[in-house]
Amino acid sequence: MAEVYTLADGRKIKPGVPFEINGLAYQGNFLNVATAEELNAHHITKDVEQVDIGALKAQLMLRVDVDAESARQRFITPGAGQAMTYIEKHNQANAVHEMGQQAANALSEQDRNQMFPTLSASVGIEAATLWDAALLVIARYEAWATISHSIERAKLGGKKAISDASDAAAAQAAYEAIIWPQP
Repeated sequence: MAEVYTLADGRKIKPGVPFEINGLAYQGNFLNVATAEELNAHHITKDVEQVDIGALKAQLMLRVDVDAESARQRFITPGAGQAMTYIEKHNQANAVHEMGQQAANALSEQDRNQMFPTLSASVGIEAATLWDAALLVIARYEAWATISHSIERAKLGGKKAISDASDAAAAQAAYEAIIWPQP
């Protein structure tokens, strides 16, 4: 159940939403602070609106997905192309790691660019050598895996709590209880 107010002209207004009556603007908090006498004077009635719990849960779960993506964005660069770049760079870093430091650093610049083009872009910018670039990418990947795990756990746990909620208030409380990792 949720509070909703009915104005004299039949409009339904939820608390916190600004509105206008006869050209007079009312701030969103008016309905939260108005006395019963003030509401009566403005011909505003307070009702309780039945909430479709299934629709509310679906809406909250969608918000959880959006919030999870926002949490991820605090740690990584957004975009599908960037995600593909991270994957490719990690794959190349693993291949360089498998070949070993001496072999990796013995590659000519042309061979390095041909064999490991995405990782090679970091040489001279983020790292001095191909080997150092590989170690940097592997370390970042491992750090991301820990953060990613925390975000995924918060997302899935939040969705389960919302799904298990018996009413709208419990579903909303479950959503608000989600704690996202911070940088």
